[in-house]
Amino acid sequence: MHLLKNNIFTLALFLIGCSSSSYKAIVDKDGGAQVVATPDRFLPYCEKVIKDDGTVLYGFMILFLDEKKTVGTATGMLTTQKACFEWKSGVQRILDQSHQVVLAGFGNINEPRVVERFSHTFEKHGTYFDNGRSMDFFSIRNNRGDCFSVNPDRCK
Repeated sequence: MHLLKNNIFTLALFLIGCSSSSYKAIVDKDGGAQVVATPDRFLPYCEKVIKDDGTVLYGFMILFLDEKKTVGTATGMLTTQKACFEWKSGVQRILDQSHQVVLAGFGNINEPRVVERFSHTFEKHGTYFDNGRSMDFFSIRNNRGDCFSVNPDRCK
């Protein structure tokens, strides 16, 4: 019976470890940045932006939940509503078909955290505030090799 209890405990630890959420930030000396995490830590997002002249555009970004439960941003670009929601769907397809994701871009995502007033809700984690860290969005890949970028050359 003692052996059975030990095996059940070991199996439970293994399953918890395999199903838990992970996060790792990597910044190289040239400013290249990567966030490697489970898909539940990413949130594609389109934000309505009204320019000074009244023009309405949409800002595409991917929000990511870090290991301290604060939210960083990978910013894309201003675009039309239609393009923004197509890009959001493209990223969501990558997330839906993965166990691990690599978000690549440029920026220092290891800067000191500055808690901001904006909050975002991640389905499996809860609601958390922005941390002031951001990077330019280049591409997002999953463990299956699928890739999405607004610039297809970044997926080669």
